[in-house]
Amino acid sequence: MRISGEQSDIATRVNSVSGAAAPKPTSDQSEATGGIPETSAATAVFSSRAQEIIRAKTAVDSAPDVREDLVKSLKDKIDSGQYQVSSDDIAEMMLPRQSADTYN
Repeated sequence: MRISGEQSDIATRVNSVSGAAAPKPTSDQSEATGGIPETSAATAVFSSRAQEIIRAKTAVDSAPDVREDLVKSLKDKIDSGQYQVSSDDIAEMMLPRQSADTYN
């Protein structure tokens, strides 16, 4: 099976986004490019919007699932009896949430 230059470019772009290493061309692949072996990796250029999305995804992926500092702070307040929530505050939070759940 021969891989065309276009197919090779697509695979390189997909691999660069996923972080995988680009495959090295075989002798059959270098024949498909006119007998000249490729010596440099193809590069992909992303739009500024795509770069923003990649940075945002990286930031989200690196953020912890649980904010341990906030959990510890609230747990300490609960354990010491300093965490007080009024019934009015609870009711105010329940009504909008229940309304949102009803319509979804």
